[in-house]
Amino acid sequence: GDGDEAAAAARARRDGYAAYLRWCERVLGIHSLVEVRDFEYVDHLELARRETMSRVGDGDDGAAHGEGRFEWLERYASTEKDDLPNDDSQMDGTPHITVRGLAARRDISVGETVISVPRYSLLSVPSTVDHDPVLSRILGPKARREYGWDDLEEYEVPLLVVAVLYHRSLGDDSPISRYVDVLLEAPTDDFPFLMDGDRLREF
Repeated sequence: GDGDEAAAAARARRDGYAAYLRWCERVLGIHSLVEVRDFEYVDHLELARRETMSRVGDGDDGAAHGEGRFEWLERYASTEKDDLPNDDSQMDGTPHITVRGLAARRDISVGETVISVPRYSLLSVPSTVDHDPVLSRILGPKARREYGWDDLEEYEVPLLVVAVLYHRSLGDDSPISRYVDVLLEAPTDDFPFLMDGDRLREF
């Protein structure tokens, strides 16, 4: 059923992400004590919207006296962690939202380095463009001087966009193919700057 397919897709994403982390460690020398995970949270904004719509439906816009307008916020802000609904509690009608965030892979001690990234592994113009045999010919320092693109502060993002698109065209032959895969798989539905006008107004 749909539930089994969703669970299988979630497992595939987790396995793919784990493989990506292993690749980062072996190939790029990146070490991290945190990882990206999906979390289920009570959707407080949706609860507020429902409560507002309920008041409007009852002929009370909540603006006249303001009493109880933030009862939902006070109620859920005081909810203890153990009282939060788990994944199975979707059945009780409480709205949930999936968010992506960082979680510790293990207990972290005071003073430990959380993330270390070698300079050569950074996705930057010097490392990604200037040291690439193809990109350096068309977007390297000499080409940038000819085109008037010397100011990297202004042109870094466009140059890196072109670089990532180039590496995407290489597929598995790209040395950063795993990184490109993660970009392609990242959900973008909740990124306001990628929403169209109707979706943005709804948001």
